[in-house]
Amino acid sequence: MNILERLLWRWQGRRKLNSDRPALRYTAIRKLGELANPSDFILLLPYLGDPSQTIRNATALTLREIIYQVEDPAELEEIENSLVNRLNGQISLSEKLSIIEVMRALSLRTREKILGNLVRESQNDLQYAVIQSLEDTTNLDLLDDVLQAAETQDLVLRHTALKTWYEGVGNQTLKSVQDYITPRLHYLIRAAYELQTDGEFLRKALSYSNKKDLPHPKAYPDFMIRYITELLGTWDYDPEAYRSLHAIMVPSYFTFEDSTGNDERPYIVL
Repeated sequence: MNILERLLWRWQGRRKLNSDRPALRYTAIRKLGELANPSDFILLLPYLGDPSQTIRNATALTLREIIYQVEDPAELEEIENSLVNRLNGQISLSEKLSIIEVMRALSLRTREKILGNLVRESQNDLQYAVIQSLEDTTNLDLLDDVLQAAETQDLVLRHTALKTWYEGVGNQTLKSVQDYITPRLHYLIRAAYELQTDGEFLRKALSYSNKKDLPHPKAYPDFMIRYITELLGTWDYDPEAYRSLHAIMVPSYFTFEDSTGNDERPYIVL
């Protein structure tokens, strides 16, 4: 497509954005995405709040395509600021979700800076979208907030949070995260079960953990005990891992006394 054709199509696209017909708005938005002119970003941004989900999705896709083509740091910073300002404005939940979807085209560091606090401050669908957008983070402070988000009865949010946390620590060298992982071994067991992993990272974490830093034992229901027993059969012989597991994981029919002398039966909520 030569320069004249690009100018013509861009003019047509911008003109049809104001059409009352959703199909024409959709076509215009996607055509502007193909042309990927950074100056169209601000123009298209309000369409993330369009009543039609189809239009919102097309706009999010188009804006991501534009971001991918931006090379000038100043232009990219302007785009980032426009997204942040829009996100912090008085807008609908659906528009916020669309903005967060667009932000997935930004660098990880930028996403962590913009969305980090929202992991703690948001809930339900918004929290789910934020965690999805940060699925490749390895920031341990941020991963702690993600782990807290897993304490929910919402199965989809819990699965997403555990997956993000598990992969965030699992994609780092064990040596660099061992001190972080050891006190959280119960969460690692829980994530391994819910995600149905091969348990290899769990085995290594159990094997190399400092036995003095192991968390207090927790009582597990029968189906978890069976799962771990089956998992042990797939591991190479690793007595250190077995010792750590034996020290922190017991069947739920045992009881313990807390520091005040009151009986308690600690369960892990699944």
